[in-house]
Amino acid sequence: MKVRPGITLLKEVVGYGDVAEKGDRFEAVYKFFYNKGDPILFNTCWHKPIPQLVTVDGKDVIGWGPMEMRQSNVVYQYDGWLARQSDLLPGIYYSVLGMKTMGYRHVKIAPHFMANSMGDGTPIKKGSIVKVEIYLIAVRKTA
Repeated sequence: MKVRPGITLLKEVVGYGDVAEKGDRFEAVYKFFYNKGDPILFNTCWHKPIPQLVTVDGKDVIGWGPMEMRQSNVVYQYDGWLARQSDLLPGIYYSVLGMKTMGYRHVKIAPHFMANSMGDGTPIKKGSIVKVEIYLIAVRKTA
């Protein structure tokens, strides 16, 4: 079954609640692999910044500690916006559309939706077919 031409649905768990639509906010976890199963490693962090009290010009204010970065094929998106934009690749956008809270999709994405969409310096090789496991944690409807 195809989600859209160029994106093949390999496995799906439907989930519950409202369907994710254009403009909705969402929280998701992605696991990226090349077509033959090798993980695609990104520099990513596993938590939001941790607040701390700092002094600026003699006043105590809340500052943010540095986030710990690590290499992983797992990327956590805390507050995504389901729209065609520069920080949401077309292959992910079209794969998340129609999913529900606590849903899962394993998709195979053609290069023109993924690798060719990324700028230089990214870990995805140009012309690569990418497989992504998408765990949609939450969908927040927008007005």
